[in-house]
Amino acid sequence: KLEAKVQDVKKQIGELFEKKNEIREQHYKQRFNYEHQREQLAYYEYLEHQKQRLIEQQKQKERELAEQQKKEQDKLDKMKKVENPYIDDVNTCAYLISQ
Repeated sequence: KLEAKVQDVKKQIGELFEKKNEIREQHYKQRFNYEHQREQLAYYEYLEHQKQRLIEQQKQKERELAEQQKKEQDKLDKMKKVENPYIDDVNTCAYLISQ
């Protein structure tokens, strides 16, 4: 009778060890999944940061290009407003050629 109880207790201990191993395995699977999700989130945040940085760089380049074009246009407008100092000579030549 005592031998049967010992066998029963050994069986229960074996079942508990199996259950402990299953729980440990589930824990490590869940931990792995958690770490994997965390890494994915960090990667997605990194990609989003890079995207925003590139968008900002593109906007900055567009602003600089617009500013440069405006400066060039202002320079051309200023040059057009300045009267040619040789206009009298040009007019004289044009008059002589037409004669």
